Amino acid sequence: MQSTRPQASPQARLARVLAIGAMTLILAGGPASADYGYSYFRTVEGYATLDSAEDGSSLEVLENHPLVAGDLLQVGSNSRVEVVLPDGSLLRIAERSGI
Repeated sequence: MQSTRPQASPQARLARVLAIGAMTLILAGGPASADYGYSYFRTVEGYATLDSAEDGSSLEVLENHPLVAGDLLQVGSNSRVEVVLPDGSLLRIAERSGI
């Protein structure tokens, strides 16, 4: 016995797939739904220091180390760092810079 239901056009199938994908992204919180709650250093090349806002201590920056509001960063000569922000965007900081 054959189905009497008509076949959907390729455009209709694509629209259905896109609608399902969009709903999945909305329900999951969007494409960058990773909620780190803080920034962290993704790449450290050369030398950089971080003055902690919490206790005032100064330490050498290492990859995956957190960066929180109020911390002071100094990047040395011939150095650079990359910071992943809480929303997933990337901040590149060049040599002899500070934030």
